[in-house]
Amino acid sequence: YQRRVRESKICNSIKLKKPLINKILITNQFFLNSIISSSFLIINYFNSKNLSNFTFTKNYQILNTRFLKTINKMSSDRVLQLNGLSIKALKDILKQRAVSDADCIEKQDIIQRIIQTDNQIQNQTKPKNLKPVLSKRTIGSLNCNIAEIDGSGSENLIIIISHGFGANCDDLVSAGLVVIEDQALKSKYAKLTAIFPQAPLTLATGSYAWWPLDLQQLFMQIMMQGPENLFNGPPPTGSNEAREKLLQLIEIVKVENNFSNYSNFIIGGFSQGAMLATDTVLHMNQNPGALLVFSGAAISPQEWSNLGNQKRGQLKVFQSHGTQDPILPYACAEKLKRYFESIQAKLEFVNFAGPHSIPPNILQKAANFIANL
Repeated sequence: YQRRVRESKICNSIKLKKPLINKILITNQFFLNSIISSSFLIINYFNSKNLSNFTFTKNYQILNTRFLKTINKMSSDRVLQLNGLSIKALKDILKQRAVSDADCIEKQDIIQRIIQTDNQIQNQTKPKNLKPVLSKRTIGSLNCNIAEIDGSGSENLIIIISHGFGANCDDLVSAGLVVIEDQALKSKYAKLTAIFPQAPLTLATGSYAWWPLDLQQLFMQIMMQGPENLFNGPPPTGSNEAREKLLQLIEIVKVENNFSNYSNFIIGGFSQGAMLATDTVLHMNQNPGALLVFSGAAISPQEWSNLGNQKRGQLKVFQSHGTQDPILPYACAEKLKRYFESIQAKLEFVNFAGPHSIPPNILQKAANFIANL
């Protein structure tokens, strides 16, 4: 009677937990492996006793085969994911985890060390950061400011905000803090990280750009052809290189967090940074959680048209623009808005009576937009 009760409990346990196993599988393959191993020790014990009434043995064997195949595939996927990074990027991951790579001779040794520490990182219990913690770091080839704060939710969120022409990575930190300190977001996510990359092109001390701009020529173009025709033509010189640097940053952060896709990323920017963010999202193989466009404009219309057709109805976009913007006239926002509507993006468009800026109420609306995703 006691043996039948034990058998029944095992069956019921597997049935009850089966819907949860896929979730565990995604987040922690090592934990799942230990569950499977201990479960099958019990099953093998029953099998060794040749119990004829152990009728669900075959089902366990089928489940075991499926689990092992999935685990092996996950390990293989993780190796492929890490193989796509440079040795320097891999060493940076270990450095972030305070793990030495001194005895790692080849690239595969570093990858193995990262995989070994994946489980430790997931199981670490750290004191919660109830206030934003600021730090600086180079990710890929871009110097970045980073702000992190803990919440009470179940998932992590990464927000990447690129500054505008002539600014630097300090420019939008205060704006980013408004977003990640939003109570609704802190309730939804376990940890919120805002990354502020600095553009690679130095204009002057403390002044950087994602690609060069001839401002005098742009103003002349606005006067002669109208703002709606601004940035018509091929991609600006240097924009492709800037995009690749931002894509590299995104990929490194994705691998570090062991994300399976980009749904936990919010990609955004202001002015030239908004153009870069939009261009980057359109070139991504998988869509991020959302795109934030603060006072942006459309560039390379022909290329964007082709890319947008591939993402029709898929993108979630928050766009804002000042009706009195003297830098990028409001007509630029209207043109970009029409583009997002043409590719059937799920767009929230907000204008405000103001100049080339991001007012506090717009930041709050952006936070609300993210919280409602």
